[in-house]
Amino acid sequence: RHTEYLPGDLIDGVNQVLCELGRGAGSVVYRVTNEPLGQELALKLVTDAGDAYDAAEEYRLLQAAPSAHIPRAHWLGRLTQPDGSVIPYLLLDLVEGERLSDILARGAVPPQQALAWADDLLDALQALHSAGATGALHRDVKAENVVVGPGGAILVDFGTARESTNAGAAPEGSLRTTPPDLASTGWQPQADVFAVACVVYHLLAGRPPWPVTPIAGVEPPSLLNEAVGIDIAAQARHHA
Repeated sequence: RHTEYLPGDLIDGVNQVLCELGRGAGSVVYRVTNEPLGQELALKLVTDAGDAYDAAEEYRLLQAAPSAHIPRAHWLGRLTQPDGSVIPYLLLDLVEGERLSDILARGAVPPQQALAWADDLLDALQALHSAGATGALHRDVKAENVVVGPGGAILVDFGTARESTNAGAAPEGSLRTTPPDLASTGWQPQADVFAVACVVYHLLAGRPPWPVTPIAGVEPPSLLNEAVGIDIAAQARHHA
């Protein structure tokens, strides 16, 4: 399979590679210049789709969720390999900025900034949860999947997103930003919102709400302390 591209290479004849932006277990993302559109975009090349992933579904969900805080999907393409297999790719908005996880590594941020980014993420979720006929769920909201740039906070990496009616079984146990009762309730929009709340807590306190994973019946430490400032509740009311 030809999945490695260097600067100057063409993907599908019209996407000139500028550089590699990153890679994960099942995909590589390149910065490309798309000739027909005449602009720089991100090209997500799906190298290993896995059993649950469908590039066409990700494309449809992004198309159906218009928000300034979700990357637009411009094209769904397919590359035919010499062995006859097909590799899908998506052309997406090029999201430039810094990963929120890198910002968090430096500590807490001012309350007003944290609340502004929270607004951005909730705007993204509102669009996603209202997408199409049934809505969709991101299912992996975390600081690593948020990029902060000139346009605010952008929610990225929709590889695990699913239509609400096809969200699948909830995993046993919990990840750091998933509700502790997820295994019994199943995937619901509230799980995405809970994850945003965990991210915002981390922004305000400079640490995650729980050391490892959320624990049923155990509340995280209050934000009303010297680490954040006792005016956080007033700040939230004013921002609302």
